[in-house]
Amino acid sequence: MSQQEATERESNSDPIQSVVQKLADSITESINSQDFDAASTKTNLLFPLIEVQGRYSGRPPIPDEIKAMQKDMGDMHTEMDKIGDRLKIYTFVARMIPLILIVGAIVAYSFYGMVTHMAPQSLVQYLAPITGLAGAVIGYWFGRQGAGS
Repeated sequence: MSQQEATERESNSDPIQSVVQKLADSITESINSQDFDAASTKTNLLFPLIEVQGRYSGRPPIPDEIKAMQKDMGDMHTEMDKIGDRLKIYTFVARMIPLILIVGAIVAYSFYGMVTHMAPQSLVQYLAPITGLAGAVIGYWFGRQGAGS
């Protein structure tokens, strides 16, 4: 395998390494042609590239990193959507339990009043404030639910 084929193979695997190799080859050509100013300039460019290559060697290519980050962000959004859905269910259940308890208490107290032959005025006297407060609370809860809370 020739040096050019090896350089091309390396350029496919690590783009920074291929640039460093080409620059090093051009420095050799500048020295051979006795163009020392060009060789000095290219050498000054070579050292930062070698530092960058050392810093990023062994890391996956940047497009692969971006794809991995996009996948991770997509997974996070999916998890956040699931958490949001669960929160909506928990909020609905938390609002329904008091509603069911209040309605059950009103119905049960009404049956208790009928069974014990309680006077209608006495029954209304106890149920009216409870019903009014329950209606206000329930109206607030379900009104807020429609507003996005």
